[in-house]
Amino acid sequence: MNDTATQCKRIIDYIRANGHITSLVAYEELKVTQLCARIIDLESRGFVFNKPRFKVGSCKNPVAHYSIARSGIEP
Repeated sequence: MNDTATQCKRIIDYIRANGHITSLVAYEELKVTQLCARIIDLESRGFVFNKPRFKVGSCKNPVAHYSIARSGIEP
């Protein structure tokens, strides 16, 4: 399994265990540096994600919280 597929699997496993993922969590806990790119990879495999954006702490811009709306082909 290549690194992209491995990252996609870790993202899916994390969301299933925790309900959602943010880019900060993906970077700090899963060592995924390009969460948006992996989300696009997963969408091409049929996954559909909810992507609500929430203001977090003192962050100027809202943060996307990705959760699975519909599963696709597993990485």
